[in-house]
Amino acid sequence: MARTLLISLFDRLPLHLLVIAALTLGLAPFVPEPHVLEKLRMLLRNL
Repeated sequence: MARTLLISLFDRLPLHLLVIAALTLGLAPFVPEPHVLEKLRMLLRNL
């Protein structure tokens, strides 16, 4: 029951809000360097 309530809540949210939230969480922390950029640089250094 709770799962279907959560899914219906996400279904009602606009997609652009979910994208903004995902980008915000993916880039945090912003200082000194965004998390995603730091991990990409680490990966590229090891290739």
